[in-house]
Amino acid sequence: MKIHIPAFKAMARCNEHMNHGPIDLDLGPDIVPIVRCKDCIWRGREECAMFYRCECGEQHTWETDNDFCSYGERKEPDNEVSEP
Repeated sequence: MKIHIPAFKAMARCNEHMNHGPIDLDLGPDIVPIVRCKDCIWRGREECAMFYRCECGEQHTWETDNDFCSYGERKEPDNEVSEP
């Protein structure tokens, strides 16, 4: 995965120390793309890391569609999870 950061030129004289030319970063092959909650197979299930039960006994999740966690797995036809 590669990231390109365009050149930056500060508008204020006091920020000139932040000026730089274009930067290309190669993060290497070990970088794994994140899986957002809206695309995760665990969303809304007890196995979800964002799932919790409050003292009222109801089930909730902390996430919104744009959140993500380190346990996320993308929904795909060959990656289906059967209901318990």
